[in-house]
Amino acid sequence: MAVTLINVFSVPKGRENDFVKWWQDVKTSITSQQGFISGKFHRSIRSESRYNFINIALWENEEVYWT
Repeated sequence: MAVTLINVFSVPKGRENDFVKWWQDVKTSITSQQGFISGKFHRSIRSESRYNFINIALWENEEVYWT
């Protein structure tokens, strides 16, 4: 059964561009892992949001995610 992983990030004001660059670098590694199906990276449109970035990823199953 497929599982959905949701990560929320609270990035300090002024560090958003650094975070996006870091995420783009990490994304290549994550998306090439066995069992990864798809993912979406979201940025809040409200600057005052506590969690201003969210990643949602779909994996084939929980076992393959943890390996």
